[in-house]
Amino acid sequence: MEIGSVKRIHMNEWKNTGVPFFRARDIVAKFNNKKISDPIYISEETYNSNILKSGKVKKGQLLITGVGTIGIPYLITDDSPLYFKDGNVIWLKNNNYDGNFIFYFFTTNLFKNYLFKITGTGTVGTYTIENAKKTPISTPQINEQIKIGKLFNILENLLALYERKLKLLSQVKKYFLDNLFAEKEYPNLRFKGFTDAWEKIKLKDTQTTLTDGNYANLYPKPADMTDADKGIPFLTGGNLKNGILDLENAKYITKEKHSQLKSGHLEEDDIVIAVRGSLGELGYVTKQNIDWNINSQLAIIRTSKNELIGKFLLYFFLSSKGKSKLLSRQTGTALKQLPLQQLKTIVVPKTLLLEQQKISNILKTIDKTISFYKGKQQHFAEIKNTLLNTMFI
Repeated sequence: MEIGSVKRIHMNEWKNTGVPFFRARDIVAKFNNKKISDPIYISEETYNSNILKSGKVKKGQLLITGVGTIGIPYLITDDSPLYFKDGNVIWLKNNNYDGNFIFYFFTTNLFKNYLFKITGTGTVGTYTIENAKKTPISTPQINEQIKIGKLFNILENLLALYERKLKLLSQVKKYFLDNLFAEKEYPNLRFKGFTDAWEKIKLKDTQTTLTDGNYANLYPKPADMTDADKGIPFLTGGNLKNGILDLENAKYITKEKHSQLKSGHLEEDDIVIAVRGSLGELGYVTKQNIDWNINSQLAIIRTSKNELIGKFLLYFFLSSKGKSKLLSRQTGTALKQLPLQQLKTIVVPKTLLLEQQKISNILKTIDKTISFYKGKQQHFAEIKNTLLNTMFI
């Protein structure tokens, strides 16, 4: 494989328009599907002059970052004019190899481990042309390379498809939230059959209760902690994620200690809110979360079901207006918090229970669909990673 660079371009030759000129950071942005900030160009005249000496970047070839975040690949997908910064970027001309196959090799743990080995730690690492020439890679026949490259392209396209679906669903959910909870007497969106004005009421004027996880001298000590098999989830702010209770990195308390902390026992349709630490983060209690417990960072918002449905109130707090109201109640400077007395002053919407239920159900359906596609996306990402690290040896 031919590996090299190009003739140097000086800063005084940089332009605001013309032929794209890639630096290492531009390749990193492309790899992460992000927009290039402060893009640089060179004139067509400079480009045409330099490619006579250095050659032209062609479809199927690769550029690899040699400085900064090193070893990041960029696959050339067409023959449009493109130039890059010498020294910062390495050019793999790979004329006798499949570009997709080589690209995916540079994303494997096999290559990353090699890169770590040759650059070491404690210094700013670089990936040079000489390093690239010495990089070990096993390559099958070109026909097999092409098939492997196509396989990973299919997986990438599936992941991109699910990403687009998730983005669209998030936009749909935001549209519903912003138009249902628009701080109006008559919301922008209504279900058929509902025409009454919405009431605005402070939480303290409802039958809603707020309880925090401050257990004073009963608060769990190290001896009261245990594992998932023997204990009860003891939630922290890190377990609240956009309305969901997530047990990733969760802590657990013994059943004996849990029985002493009765005020923190969760009930179905409760809302859990972070009042310290991850301020304003929310979680919703489903049947699967009943009887879990909370630590001192959290509080429970428990509505009376004859006037407010917890799920309805949760979605209000997840809306732009609701989030703003929550965070406007924070106090303190170095150690910020959301005092319960301040939360009780928040004005919330109230409508007929049947309308609350219908609103909760439609938003719950959107959430379930989002969760479904996230699961699919994660599944194919795991397949891709497994194949990457077994097919390249």
